[in-house]
Amino acid sequence: MPFSKWLLLDDNLLLGWQMVQDNYFLPDVPRNLASKRPNIPVMYGNCRDEWSYFDLSFLRDGLTKLSDYSKGFFELFFGTMASYLASREFDVVGMLEGVYTPFGTSDDDHLAWFKIQNDIFTSTGFTGFITREIDWHLLNGNKQVYAYEITYESQIGRFYELPGWTPVYHSCEIPFLWMMPNDWLTAGSKGKVTTDDFDIADFFADAWTNFAKYGKPNLDQNLWPAMNYSTHTYLEIDKIKTVKQNYRNIDSTLWNKVLPPLIGNWPPERPDWDNGTIAFKDVFHNFINRAN
Repeated sequence: MPFSKWLLLDDNLLLGWQMVQDNYFLPDVPRNLASKRPNIPVMYGNCRDEWSYFDLSFLRDGLTKLSDYSKGFFELFFGTMASYLASREFDVVGMLEGVYTPFGTSDDDHLAWFKIQNDIFTSTGFTGFITREIDWHLLNGNKQVYAYEITYESQIGRFYELPGWTPVYHSCEIPFLWMMPNDWLTAGSKGKVTTDDFDIADFFADAWTNFAKYGKPNLDQNLWPAMNYSTHTYLEIDKIKTVKQNYRNIDSTLWNKVLPPLIGNWPPERPDWDNGTIAFKDVFHNFINRAN
């Protein structure tokens, strides 16, 4: 089929084409294929508040209001997104709330529940998977695994201002990697570009170039050491770069050790012949209708 025909179908899926086991290009699920990967240099990382990108987009587009966020709102949203849990849904929700809800948080503290929802879905949709991938590499004996977490709060490319919190959301690092002129000029016209922003851009340029050329983001291994299975060492990327241990340890423990015995592997590891045509946008609109 000419690409011009099937490429148009991508518009029907909010998240684009989904990776599936088709027994042709992808012959098995990633869990089984992971042990066959070569031990080459790899680098994994995340923004601190990955999921908040989506809730900020909902606020920007008028789909939700900050005053909507509460314990009840989160539970309704989680139930819509995680219907696959069936009879285990309440067990999992209770466990996640117990781990990520600060003590004493009221059920209608809107900003607090916005943050809690971010923390839970960041672990569910991003960092739980990242830590799993990293461990697969480490268990294979790969000694060239590098990890990072971006905690640097910048106004470059920021598309929504949330009073009381500056999340480091999904894609916050992109303007520093690719230096898109519009992001920098827009922030500059508002007087929001700082010397720290340029330092961060220089850091990414050096780290990504070093990794491409030498297989390591920093030639001084003390400044950004490779990971090992016992310490899970990583680099926190902020104004000051800090080597830390136990990369997203809580998220990893929940999604890779505690929850699988209850709910099985997530995502379900089975052939998906419909290629994810039950799109995320349909699930979300169903949720909005229920909430209203």
